[in-house]
Amino acid sequence: MIANASPPVQAEPPLTRDRLSSVALIIVTAIGVVLCLAVTAPFVPALTWAVALAVLANPVHKWVRRKVSNRDVAAGLALAIVVVAIGLPTFLLGRRLVAQSADQLEKFQQQVRSGELEATIRQHPRLAGAYDWVSRTVGQKEALQNVAQGLQTRVGRWLRTAAFGVVQFLIALFVLFFLFRDRKEAVEAARWILPLSKKEADDVIARVHDMVYATLYGTFVVAAIQGALGGLMFWILGLPAPLFAGLLMALLSLIPSSGTFFIWLPAAGALASQGEAGKAILLGVWGLLVVSSVDNLLFPVLVGQRMRMHTVPVFLATIGGLFLFGAAGIILGPVAFAFTLALLDVLRKRTEGHRSAQQPT
Repeated sequence: MIANASPPVQAEPPLTRDRLSSVALIIVTAIGVVLCLAVTAPFVPALTWAVALAVLANPVHKWVRRKVSNRDVAAGLALAIVVVAIGLPTFLLGRRLVAQSADQLEKFQQQVRSGELEATIRQHPRLAGAYDWVSRTVGQKEALQNVAQGLQTRVGRWLRTAAFGVVQFLIALFVLFFLFRDRKEAVEAARWILPLSKKEADDVIARVHDMVYATLYGTFVVAAIQGALGGLMFWILGLPAPLFAGLLMALLSLIPSSGTFFIWLPAAGALASQGEAGKAILLGVWGLLVVSSVDNLLFPVLVGQRMRMHTVPVFLATIGGLFLFGAAGIILGPVAFAFTLALLDVLRKRTEGHRSAQQPT
């Protein structure tokens, strides 16, 4: 009786032309993606602000779109409204800020050359002691001159940064036009890129949209209001550089757990040391009850329930984003956290669904 022969073991089929072509396509595509990322890396701030402005001005574009049937004309009109509403005030404010900073720098240099600054320092014993120590270590004239030169160098760097920011803003406006015009196509492309179902992709996109909305309205609008209120009181009290002080307060209020008191509190202390007790008390009360508290009133109204992250991750995301991406990191950091948390939520739901399907009924 002949035993049943075991079936022959089939050898692995050799690599076909189609399989080689697929592998080559994947490699070339990966190289292309890396090159595209490298090419667009310098424009990350511009792209970030373009997306942020598209979210911010989406209601305006929808309103224009209802009035104008041509989508090119509607996108152009919406872009013009954004430029007038944001770009023009920013340009005028920046020009005024540069002029005010230059005036204050010139006054400071004149006080150093004339000895007026040293006389003012001598009126305060603690400052005089610190000044004497610096004078012995570095040299009396050299210390003040180094400060003045350092400020001048920083102003020059700030001007170059501002010029680069203008270029980025123009690129952002260019991209914004196409985000207005091709919004549906952009959203569909995002859905296609994400390895998720349509519902999952919509949930992730909604979470990112809410984070951008919350960052813009809950952070930038509140910061602008706090800076304006602080700068207004500086102007009323006749303090130097009220616009610059207001800008610093606005910048500090952008960082969670930071505050405008780093500006108005030392200014109030300086007024008190100069015998201006009434102005010092007024500035302190205004800073504490109005400037530092307005975010507690406006944030819930502007943001509502859109901010779904705790204060700690928002703080880490904002600070880390600033270090990694610069000014655009204020948006990119929280958005990256929101995007990652949304993906983790999708993974959690898939895992729970898989476990439920495996449980016996």
